[in-house]
Amino acid sequence: MPGHAFENDPTVRDAEKLLRRIAPTWVSWEEDGTPRISSAAFKDDELSVNLESVMAQAGRLPTEAIRDYPGYGLAAFTAAQARSLNQAVARDPLPEESAHGIVYGPKKRGGVAQKLRDVALWVVAPPRTETA
Repeated sequence: MPGHAFENDPTVRDAEKLLRRIAPTWVSWEEDGTPRISSAAFKDDELSVNLESVMAQAGRLPTEAIRDYPGYGLAAFTAAQARSLNQAVARDPLPEESAHGIVYGPKKRGGVAQKLRDVALWVVAPPRTETA
């Protein structure tokens, strides 16, 4: 819920890959057909992610993070990259998603959203639609 202050969780290692679902509206396409993530995908003060290691411990592949999200892509950045931008990284398991986590902190000022966008790498590129 918005307004909850998350503390940085040292049990989330710096090397942890944080998986972020990328909605089709957050993708633009280069002339060569390469998908480019918009910084809008990273502007939430409580940015929802999945912790890859928690998924792996449960025998789940990263692609399961978008299984119920047709047309979405999946990008990853590390906890260290988020922390280098003064963001807290915390576990936030949900009943429906044990691997859920939060990257907490303001992202609209100081170019944080843009910097996260710039370091994020595609795990699964979204499908290109006829209207994209």
